[in-house]
Amino acid sequence: MDLSGGLEQVEDDLQELSLERTITKSLKTQEEIDRLTVDEKLGDLERAVYLLSSGQEVQRISVVNSLPQLIQDNAPEAMRRVVPKVREMLHVAGPDVQLAATISFLSILEREIIPISTYSSTFLQTIIMSLEVKDPVVSNAWLETLLSVCGCLPKDVIKREILGIAVAKGQLSQSVQSRLASCKILGRVATKFEPYM
Repeated sequence: MDLSGGLEQVEDDLQELSLERTITKSLKTQEEIDRLTVDEKLGDLERAVYLLSSGQEVQRISVVNSLPQLIQDNAPEAMRRVVPKVREMLHVAGPDVQLAATISFLSILEREIIPISTYSSTFLQTIIMSLEVKDPVVSNAWLETLLSVCGCLPKDVIKREILGIAVAKGQLSQSVQSRLASCKILGRVATKFEPYM
């Protein structure tokens, strides 16, 4: 009797069983599939609003990643319908959504998709408010976004929107992290102003 042939067959059967379990674990239940399914008849903007309102986190990340293109393709409508939903959702969003937003917000400015005045009143305000996020990684990502944005903004917008916040964050009553953020912001914007300023 050849035991090695039987042993090989048992090993093959175990590998096949293990593979079946892996496949079964990766399959989604009908409920999970239903939660991730979106009506294909929806347009891009309607789909984005729907996913931001009731989608899963991975779907929200996808919408935030596509935000620059949505605005470029449908600027007035996207600014009126999608951007407010993104700003509203960011208050309760997880770190991955926040990090995706930092990249998209910077991309919108760098690609000059909307006028600076519109950017300042929408995205810049969100960036500034998001500096106070409790998660240090996310807060630092928002700070780095603000620092990058400062390089693209005109002097009058920096003076009006950012300088006062930088000074306030640098007060002795603020935390060490806040004062460090102030130093970074002031260091970045200092080159935009005349020496006496």
